Amino acid sequence: MFVYLFLACGGGELKAFPSSIEWGEVDFRPAMPDGGYSPQTIDINNTGTGSVELILQDFDADHLCMQGFGSTPENLGELEEGQTYTLVAGVCNYIEEQGERDTEITGQIEIQHSGQNSPLFIEWSFTPIFILE
Repeated sequence: MFVYLFLACGGGELKAFPSSIEWGEVDFRPAMPDGGYSPQTIDINNTGTGSVELILQDFDADHLCMQGFGSTPENLGELEEGQTYTLVAGVCNYIEEQGERDTEITGQIEIQHSGQNSPLFIEWSFTPIFILE
C-alpha cells in the first residue's frame, strides 16, 4: 500500500513558458517568412520527479506553423526530470472567406504526457490584418 501511494504522488509534471502567446496584430501583407510570422519559442519544462513521454496531440494547422511538424499527433519522445523540450510556433494563415481578417482568432496547443497534469494547454491568439501601403 505504501509503494502505491508513493507512485501515485510522484511523477513528471510539465510547465510551459510562456503559458500563452498573444501575438496581437499580425500583418499578412509581407510575404510569410520561413517558420511563419513572429515565431515564438515555447519551452516545455519537466518540473516533476520523474520522466514523461510527450505527445504533440493537437494544434491548429490552419492558423499556426509548428517548426518541424505538419500534423498531429506527433510523439516528441521522453523528457527526463529537469529537462526542457522546445517548440517553435508561428502564425501562418487566416481564413478570409470565413471573415477572420481584423478579428481576433484564438486556440490552443495541446501536449499530452504521462505525468500528473496531462494534458498541458498553451493558449494563443492573434488578429490578422492587411496594411496597404
